[in-house]
Order: sequence, then structure tokens, then C-alpha cells
Amino acid sequence: MRRITFHALIALLLTALSFSGGLAWLASRMFRRNKFGLFALFYVLTAVSFWAAAMAFQTQRHPVLLGAPDSLSSPLFYSVLNRNFVIPELASVTHDLARHMEDTFPGTRTIALDGGFPALNSLPLLPHLSHADGRKLDLGLYWQDSEGRYLPNRMKSVLGYWGYADGPSDCPKRWNDLRWDLTWLQPMLPQRTLDTTRTREALLWLARDDRVKKILIEPHILERLNIQHPKIRFQGCRAARHDDHIHFQL
Repeated sequence: MRRITFHALIALLLTALSFSGGLAWLASRMFRRNKFGLFALFYVLTAVSFWAAAMAFQTQRHPVLLGAPDSLSSPLFYSVLNRNFVIPELASVTHDLARHMEDTFPGTRTIALDGGFPALNSLPLLPHLSHADGRKLDLGLYWQDSEGRYLPNRMKSVLGYWGYADGPSDCPKRWNDLRWDLTWLQPMLPQRTLDTTRTREALLWLARDDRVKKILIEPHILERLNIQHPKIRFQGCRAARHDDHIHFQL
């Protein structure tokens, strides 16, 4: 019974993390030898199957798309874990933003983070409170080094999340919120500062686009950039901090 419970928990964890990982794990447990090798094989097979099904239902991966601009990229982590699926309209907005940023500031790379799982409206994309319908996407902030030089295709943290821009946080600390400060992690990260010029331009471009309904980011960044717009708002204290990324949705 303990063995069954253990593998069931592993399958649940892998499903929550990558959508197809739980199914691959359970399939690999049916064999006695080379289970981890078989897990990798089944993971690839199930992932490819879900990718094909997603394309059939008009869901696209970002930015691994035919016609995606060179100015748009994403850490491999999100592709491997099937977390980079969005509907075509959102992919189009993201491509247009990346092209605009590169045209305005040559050499700029826009970085896409979490989108959604391949089967939309099926599972929540933890730890997000939304991201289940392919209509939401997170973008990495634009960063510069300590001397003020823009860092293309770089973020403050490897995954784009949890490397926060300097600024005040006015939210109370509650154990049941997703607002992790991760104070212990910040000194371990590279000393990078927010590229205010590029970040401001990206926010204003998204706000002007009629396809975009809402943009979420921390208030201290808006104050620093001197931006006020009805589409751009605070995500609230119960959600994760948004001074490491920009959330936007159709």
C-alpha cells in the first residue's frame, strides 16, 4: 500500500508540474528494468502526443512556432515541461511585441515564461492562480548590469521568476498566500537592475494593444516608471509577486 501511495504521489506531482509526466511515470512502473530510461521515453512520447493534439485544437507553443521572431525566446525549461502553450491570438500579440521591442531597441530579446498546459481548461498551471485557458502569458522583465548596460536574453534568475526588482512590498505576510519574498535567495542572484526604459516601453505597448485586456505588475514598478493606465493593475497580495515578471492576458 505504501508503494502504491508513493508512486501515486509522484505521478500527481509530475502531472501538476508538467501535465504529461504523471502518465509517463505510471507507464514506466509497469516494467521491471530500466525504469528511468523508460520514463524518459514515455515522457517524450506522451508530450509529443499532447503537442500534436494541442495543435489540432488550435493551441500553439511559444515561442517554438513557425514564424516566431528571433527577438522572442524562452528558457528550455518551459518547453520540456509543456508549460508554454497559448492560443494563436496570444502568440500573435507576443510576436508583435517582440518585433516592436527589437525595432525600437535593436538587439532586444523578449523572453516568454509560463503560458499554459497543452490541454486548455484541464489543469491549473501551478503555482499560478490562472493560466489554465491559454489566454495568459508571463514575460520576463528586461534587465541591465551594474553599469547600466542592457543584458540581452538574460534575467535576474535562471527561470525568470523569484529574482525581484528592488522596491517596497506593502503586503502583510500570511502563511497561506503565494506571495513568497524568498529573501534568502536574493543575495545568491546576480546583481542586476531593472531596465526601466525597455520595461516601460513594453508595458505601454501592451496597454495600447486592443487585444490585451489586463496587465499585472507590482505598484512600485509602475511608480518608478511613472505609468498610469486602466489596463495595468496590481495583482493583489494573495498572488505571487509580480516584480520579477509581467503578466498579461487577452
